[in-house]
Order: sequence, then structure tokens, then C-alpha cells
Amino acid sequence: MNTLERFIGEISAEPQPLLANTSGTLLFEIRDDNETVFALVTVDKGRVGVEEVPAPRDADATIRADRALVDAIAAGRANAMAAVLRGEMGVEGDSELLMDFQRIFPGPDDPR
Repeated sequence: MNTLERFIGEISAEPQPLLANTSGTLLFEIRDDNETVFALVTVDKGRVGVEEVPAPRDADATIRADRALVDAIAAGRANAMAAVLRGEMGVEGDSELLMDFQRIFPGPDDPR
């Protein structure tokens, strides 16, 4: 299990207050060596879930990035919005959903 799925698995047991007013789907297209892995993250008014999917799907936002960057974001070593601004991560669709979702990732001083 990679860092993104592990992180979301840890937080999915309880509603996330920072996402209480947020609903939507984010498709992470994660480049890992010569393959692309797809993880569909669902947010429903604070409830968060993730599933690996075999191919791209319709989602409110699609995020494209390398595995190392996604793992760094999920571990609190990188910031998703800063990565977008630097051109390291691509976002199509509802970028506001990514901004909302970014709030639940750990920060650099978070002990996770």
C-alpha cells in the first residue's frame, strides 16, 4: 500500500471536520516508473474514502503527478498547491476541490 492510500485509510474511520462542507471526487493519476496508477478519492461532507481503479474515470478533479511527489504530499513533506504552482503537479477540473482536500494533509511539523 502506498503513502496516499495508507494516509486516507487512516483518516477514513472518522469524519474530517475540515471537509464538512466538501463533496466531490479526485482522481489521482500517479506515475510510478513506466506505469500509471489510478486512485479515486471520494469526499462526502467530511467522509473520505479511496480505491485503486484500473483505468481513468470521470472525477470532479484529476491530479497528475509522480509517485515521489504524491508520497511526499501525503507524508507532509510537500504541499500540493505549491507543487501545482511550480508545475510539478497537474490539475484538471475543480481545482478548488484540491485546495479543500490539501487542508487535511499533514504539514511539515505534523508527527504523522
